[in-house]
Amino acid sequence: MAESSLSITRTLLLRYIGRFLGISRDSGDWSSTQDDDVNDVISSGLRGFYNPMVLPGERTGHVWSFLSPVLEIPIVANVSDYDLPDDFSYFIGNQLTFASTDTEWCPVRLTGIGRLLERRQSEAYTGDLGPMWAAVNVLPNTGAAIGHRSSLMLSPAPSTIGTLNGQYYSNPYNISASAIYPMGGQPHSETLLESCLASAELLMNDTAGLHTAKFMECLKSSIALDRSHSGPKFFGYNGDGSTGGNIGGRGDRVYRVGPEVSIS
Repeated sequence: MAESSLSITRTLLLRYIGRFLGISRDSGDWSSTQDDDVNDVISSGLRGFYNPMVLPGERTGHVWSFLSPVLEIPIVANVSDYDLPDDFSYFIGNQLTFASTDTEWCPVRLTGIGRLLERRQSEAYTGDLGPMWAAVNVLPNTGAAIGHRSSLMLSPAPSTIGTLNGQYYSNPYNISASAIYPMGGQPHSETLLESCLASAELLMNDTAGLHTAKFMECLKSSIALDRSHSGPKFFGYNGDGSTGGNIGGRGDRVYRVGPEVSIS
């Protein structure tokens, strides 16, 4: 599928920023210092857009839907630890879903490392369908080679193959000569551009100005648009209440055979 011709690209960002900074619009004419300055501006602008500030009247910063994909982890029988992808930051919500190859599925609760290790020591039950608990383990890092990396620990160890699914926040990439499109696409292109120009303002003048104000206006519109497209759609109750609410499971909310485990 082709990208929209109105989407912002790295080439366009270089041109806009070069013009704003009063240097050539052609990046091929820049000195190494100018090239570093513009790339610093772009990196700062991307960070400001991908991790937006808390807007007035809000309690938390917005989490973009395009940075919240669904992770699918192939699960192997009797294996309880799995590396999470390089872009993984954190899971959204407190529950994952395990689906076995026989179409049955069950919820998997997210908990802390300490609680999960305790369960591994105390649980005699081995999952006939899959794990019941999961915890994200932050891997040790010296800062010399890689950034933040994590693994996923499961309990009990699954006794069957399947797929573990969960929505997570993705740490976004920087654009480059080989990755020219920022994340978010055409609907947020103007917001991302203004974020970069606001960063250029701070670099050049060490003060917020016109583009900082314009970025805030665009950011509000982009967040409203993202919420309208990604928020839950509810059109009222549709059913007669004569059947249970289970989907593709074993007749209860856990969809497994085994002793009930307290959540406390």
